[in-house]
Amino acid sequence: MAFITVLSIVVFRYISQAEANSPSKSSCFPVPAQNDLCESINISCPLGSVIYKPNIDASSDECPASGHFFQNKESPCVGRPVDLITDVNDCYWKQSCLIQFPVTPIYTQICVNEAQSIIVHDWICIKAEQTSVYFKELICKSQFIGTNANSGVILSHRNIPWNYDRTMFEDKPEKTCETTITVPTSGESRVLVEISLLDIDMQNDQLTINEIKVDKKDFRKEFPPYTQVNIKFSSNTDNSKGGKGFVICFRRLNKQENNAKSACDGIFEFGEDPQLLFDKDMQLEQGTTAPKEDSTTVPSFCHKPENQTNT
Repeated sequence: MAFITVLSIVVFRYISQAEANSPSKSSCFPVPAQNDLCESINISCPLGSVIYKPNIDASSDECPASGHFFQNKESPCVGRPVDLITDVNDCYWKQSCLIQFPVTPIYTQICVNEAQSIIVHDWICIKAEQTSVYFKELICKSQFIGTNANSGVILSHRNIPWNYDRTMFEDKPEKTCETTITVPTSGESRVLVEISLLDIDMQNDQLTINEIKVDKKDFRKEFPPYTQVNIKFSSNTDNSKGGKGFVICFRRLNKQENNAKSACDGIFEFGEDPQLLFDKDMQLEQGTTAPKEDSTTVPSFCHKPENQTNT
């Protein structure tokens, strides 16, 4: 089945105050009439890159006119319905993915309402297929990161942002995993290490970097030449409540280079141009309408594009 971009539906863009630091404007997609489950929003990264931290919300307000903020005098109900949470989480580590329009309501601590629009703020693309980048090695599956990797990303477990649990330690009876970044002994290079995501059970689990306990999401430290950077994660699996885990960036700095840039610099870039997709070959018999299913799974009469893949 072929997918095409629906050109007849205008995608309005507005600048979100909450995403003022984003390099581009957000995109607003109106929820289609009767919540047609065969329409969906596609976000993607260039070939060789994967999706990370998609920032997507549902709003009870309609999309504003182009170039304007929401016009409703009252603050709209903004959040992620359950099925939108599932779609967003499932986008991680894929080159391309679909976001279905939610059929469940927005439910937050301050409001409950039906979604009238989907707001795609931004998402990050991680370069996953470069020889200079050591990417997506799980901390329990690796012992050493050699000197051929100039920069990279280390993950706690494969299913981020879904919670880790004791299964990540299946072949580690001591319930401790560690990996070491090898710093070259020539050229006076250093290593900059930075936390990009941190969500662990601080009461029962512990992440350390060279014996320094990591308990803040803004952890950032440069390690000097002639050292090894040892990253260790241990868990009291009998009591641990789990969490989303962690994502760590590292980047080697040469003698002349300062550490002003992020350790993720050169690995992360923002994705561009979310697209509204519709299966043009989808024809329901006798003009029947799509059933309202309480699921983010594309119905049997719809088909996801072939480029929705994992790396």
